[in-house]
Amino acid sequence: RARQIDVDRAALAVVNGQASAASTSTTGAASADGMPKEKIARIWANEPLLVRLARDKFGDLSETDAKFFAAVTSNNWADFRPTPDTTFNSEEPTSWAKAQKLKADRIVWLCTEPAAVKLVPSHGIWLRGASIDGRVELYRCDVPFSLTFYDCLFGNGLNISHAKLEELDIRNSCSAAVQARSAQIAENVYLLNTAVFGGLDFIDAQ
Repeated sequence: RARQIDVDRAALAVVNGQASAASTSTTGAASADGMPKEKIARIWANEPLLVRLARDKFGDLSETDAKFFAAVTSNNWADFRPTPDTTFNSEEPTSWAKAQKLKADRIVWLCTEPAAVKLVPSHGIWLRGASIDGRVELYRCDVPFSLTFYDCLFGNGLNISHAKLEELDIRNSCSAAVQARSAQIAENVYLLNTAVFGGLDFIDAQ
């Protein structure tokens, strides 16, 4: 069961601040606040086609990017928890302070770029233990596979309004506003043990 929590602007800033930190920590050797930058992934021998397409789109991939795309194409979880025992508190965005950051445009690209969509296995995207930097913007998109997010922070929320999805499964996660007005979801929607700050809109969703 999802819990919608009404909070003031200061609390929302805490959620969005986790994603903002990512944008200052992935572009060089060190960020302005002294935090280490994320390492650039090396080019592998026999890279999966999906990873090569991602390099063509985004240029240098971070190690997080490469792990994410490789897991998707291999039909596996992209699990960024430091250990299998790592836990997150869905009502405390700060519990993701040290989580790996994944840019939202990576997820959006997988769902919208025809060449990438063809390479995503039918079970879809399985992502765990990540802090998602930016809004997952899938307004009016037709996503022909399932989206599964466990233990994730959506610092800028999720928009699937008027979109078509196979399934949406979000568990033990924390998110800014979730907009799903008039979304068409073929199978199931799960929002279990998930806190939503800023509104949850499934009006006219099917």
